[in-house]
Amino acid sequence: MSVQNQTKLNQPSLEKHLKNYFGYDSFRPGQKQIIETALQQTVSRKLKVKIQKSKVRFYRLKTLTDN
Repeated sequence: MSVQNQTKLNQPSLEKHLKNYFGYDSFRPGQKQIIETALQQTVSRKLKVKIQKSKVRFYRLKTLTDN
């Protein structure tokens, strides 16, 4: 399952939040797509950072055990 599919499954309905916080029932044309794109990019960046940190830890451990 791709990261994008996982975030859509785990993500609460944007319309629900729109109604709860702002009192609107629906987005204006294009607004929902902009928000979804921004959220996907944020998730993607967070995953990249986690992967990079994991690689650094692995190589640090490897150098410690090699000596």
